[in-house]
Amino acid sequence: MVNLPTYLWKITLNSVDITDYVLKNSYIEKEFKNYEGNLAKLWISDSVDSVVIPSNSQRLIISRGTVSSTEYYEFRGTVKKTETDFGSYKITARDDLDKLKRKFNKSYDKNIDVEAGVYKDIFLDIIDEGGLTGSSAPITSTFTAKKFVSKQQTRLEKCRDIAKILNCFFYHDYNNDYIRLEPKGFQKYNTVLSTSSNIFTFTRWKNDITRMINKLTIEGASKIDTRKVTYSGDDSTTEFSFDYTPISTNCTIDGTLQLQGAEDTDIDYDYIVDAERKTFTFTTAPTSGQSIVMTYTAKVPYPVIGTAPDSIEFYNGLIQDDVINLKDIVTVQDAKDKLQSILDQIKFGELSTSFYTDQYQIIPGMSVDFENPRDTTYDDEYIVTKTRIEYPSGTTALTLGNTPLKLTEYLQRIQEIINLIQNDNPDLTGLLLHLITFSYVYGYDFQELTYDKIKVCDSYIAGHPITDVAGIGGILNDMTDNTDWTAGTSVSLSDEAVITLNDENTIQLDWTGNAGLGTMTSTPSSRDLSDYSGVSSGSASQGTIGLWIYIEDGDSLKVSDIKVRVGNDSSNYIELDTLAYKSVDGYENWDDLSFELQNGWNYLVAQLPDGNITGTLNWTTIDYYQILTTFTENITVYYSYFTISESNYISAYGVGSRKMTVSTTTR
Repeated sequence: MVNLPTYLWKITLNSVDITDYVLKNSYIEKEFKNYEGNLAKLWISDSVDSVVIPSNSQRLIISRGTVSSTEYYEFRGTVKKTETDFGSYKITARDDLDKLKRKFNKSYDKNIDVEAGVYKDIFLDIIDEGGLTGSSAPITSTFTAKKFVSKQQTRLEKCRDIAKILNCFFYHDYNNDYIRLEPKGFQKYNTVLSTSSNIFTFTRWKNDITRMINKLTIEGASKIDTRKVTYSGDDSTTEFSFDYTPISTNCTIDGTLQLQGAEDTDIDYDYIVDAERKTFTFTTAPTSGQSIVMTYTAKVPYPVIGTAPDSIEFYNGLIQDDVINLKDIVTVQDAKDKLQSILDQIKFGELSTSFYTDQYQIIPGMSVDFENPRDTTYDDEYIVTKTRIEYPSGTTALTLGNTPLKLTEYLQRIQEIINLIQNDNPDLTGLLLHLITFSYVYGYDFQELTYDKIKVCDSYIAGHPITDVAGIGGILNDMTDNTDWTAGTSVSLSDEAVITLNDENTIQLDWTGNAGLGTMTSTPSSRDLSDYSGVSSGSASQGTIGLWIYIEDGDSLKVSDIKVRVGNDSSNYIELDTLAYKSVDGYENWDDLSFELQNGWNYLVAQLPDGNITGTLNWTTIDYYQILTTFTENITVYYSYFTISESNYISAYGVGSRKMTVSTTTR
């Protein structure tokens, strides 16, 4: 039998002590990550009118203790709703998180502001400017943002963004009266919650395995492997197929090694390889009955499968499996590392219980130890998710457990964090993976020397979540229609709805002038681009222009050069050479970033400081754009997203270093 302590209470409304007027069934309810603000609901005798008349906007403070009524503060907040009912008042109050719902505009710049881009310091400033006091003492992370921007968003929304990035949560600390940012489980309740001492109701555990996955297959990895195909000659067939895209080949006919060659060379050869089409073609058809053996190396899909033995044992051999495809997989080892990381998050079902306890000073987000001497099945450490404190008994209805995400929700959570993060660390990919607790390890396949080439650069695209955080890139013209553009000689422009980028229309350009220069010109409303160029006039000190172009199959050599002009009119502008830096499909101009297009979408970049100025250029009144494309013959191309960045680099949606990452695999 649990002997409940006698609690001393102090409840003040508008600084007036109303403890003696508060009725039974009043309670305080707190919930983990309840960013709407925890609440207190009180029923108060109408005789309270003799000292204070309850009304909205009044300050409500509740504390209790066993020695003093102000040992521990259980609630501080503001009355949001007042009702009268049969000789009593019913008031509902929310804590100070509710005050963070007001919208604000502000930009935090790493190189200018005192916060130096540190997320936890930005959090504190957002709180302090909102009229509250913040604390991030438990946070040791120094992750930074080059820019962190709020444009008519609430302080609560931006604080939630930071908490998500840092994998933390925040709440109103009533004892110290500040908004506290801390990791989940950072504070631990020192007393074990035990059914034999301080828990005085039955504990019925909810064990829901609907979301549980304890066997997972990750697709997307590949490894270099040796494959073989065999054919028989028939006196006429010269072209044969690979099952996979070949890297290196070794071909014999009736045991005699054949020499691989290349088209348009003077060297004699027996066959050529078209890796894109996955074919090899002989100069002379093998004769009837000859044995053709093609041995080759190729990147072969290698799904990685893993299980969680502790989960399978816990659920008496039950296996629930799923398959996911991860696009950012590089090696098989990478897939294995990620598989284990993901399985650790989803291998157990939802486990929770609720009970009454005489313990207090327990807050949601704390970790607690639970034990049941009669049945140790669920003895473990858990996170407190909800508390309900009842007045005047002081008993606490406590809910604890774990609530794992669904696999899809877990992957979405990871993507949300990546989208929110902006950091000028050049190894952006490694940083993001570190932040989401993946072990990102490059593996080594013991094969001949090969290269896995990975580009981390991409174009700024409107509406992407990260642009709200970063605020570094800008759109000169989204090119979703040709309304703002004028076609030059032999050029016609139209809107394209089939070949799209970011699910938006693009501009189709038809060139009919054979070999020559085609132009498209825009004269938009005057715009100040000095923040991007770093100067108000003349040569730029920083900045990058971006542009997408789509090339149809077989047309990559029909475009030999693309220049862009940005200025005040056709006599005063800066002209910039573009480099074909990134394609969706990737290509081989890694060491010579001059100008080379390939089929599909290609990303062009131009450095503002490298441009040539004609006339006098005023960056504060830009109202003239021109794209100049040199064609070798008639062609149709497509343009999208003409953008600018204040950085000398353009990477993931306008943020970070425009850096190549090359991992080598070697024997």
